[in-house]
Amino acid sequence: MDEHNTRVENCIARAEEAHAFNVTEPPRGYYVDADGVILKKGASGFSEVSGEDECHRGAEIIRYINDGLGWSKEDPYTNSYNMKIGGFSWCGAFAAWCDITLSAELRKKVLPSTYRLWEFCKGTARSIPLDEIQRGDIVVVGKKGGKRWGAHITRALEVGETHVSTIEGNAHGRLGSGLWGEGVVTRRRPFKGHNKPRESYIMFAYRFLEEDYEQ
Repeated sequence: MDEHNTRVENCIARAEEAHAFNVTEPPRGYYVDADGVILKKGASGFSEVSGEDECHRGAEIIRYINDGLGWSKEDPYTNSYNMKIGGFSWCGAFAAWCDITLSAELRKKVLPSTYRLWEFCKGTARSIPLDEIQRGDIVVVGKKGGKRWGAHITRALEVGETHVSTIEGNAHGRLGSGLWGEGVVTRRRPFKGHNKPRESYIMFAYRFLEEDYEQ
């Protein structure tokens, strides 16, 4: 197996490990802060949840991402207003966590954002035609009338004629338990023209170059 294929399979293996572990978002009204502490929103603000509440499962999201990327709550690329109240849009952070051989600069500053990913890849060989998507590639989806650089970052698992099977974070889909929920999930993302009305479809696909990896 060549170096590229080894990277791809290691990346997917990490993603599938998180999926199998059933990494989920905490229930509505609960949040995970940057230290992995579960908070509950009440009339007087946020309070820490103690005990073995099932929502503690959601803390694994932050632990998985921080362990793999070395991010902290002071890092400006993950510490948004949403993170201050207990979370952030972590689909790109999860995609970055999966590929630990990618340079730290790209994992921290490019992959967490659909806009920065689009800016970095457009006009380069990193931006690949949708009919050339392969296992492990970055697949960005969005909706008609939405942001032109897309709204959500996923990893390709298998490619079909009308859709791509993906594994992704911060999304609704099939959890590791097999139930429908929000967290690390598997989905079937359609190509444009095969999507239902108001359904997200595949807009872009990216594959990083050899120079983008840690040497």
